[in-house]
Amino acid sequence: SCKSCGQCSKGSEQYCSNGMTGTYNAKATYYGKSGPKTKILPGHSTEYTFGGYSQSVVVDEDFVLRIPDAINLAASAPLLCAGITTYSPLAHFGAKDKGSAC
Repeated sequence: SCKSCGQCSKGSEQYCSNGMTGTYNAKATYYGKSGPKTKILPGHSTEYTFGGYSQSVVVDEDFVLRIPDAINLAASAPLLCAGITTYSPLAHFGAKDKGSAC
């Protein structure tokens, strides 16, 4: 996300008005003072993203989660995909407790 538009300022980076970089097969876009640009990182042969198949990932620290050593990585994986995907709409529409309706 650009981190400067209205959506980003509200904490809704997934709705960035200036676009976003998808995890798989998207052009890697970087936002800087001169605006968005696409570039190939050193050691890479393409400007497209490969998600979980990447050799390395460059990401803003605001979008990184640290999984504590005490948590099993295999057990935490579903939280990172399904958990994060469903959290935003549930929070947006006011779901508060287990079993509550919006």
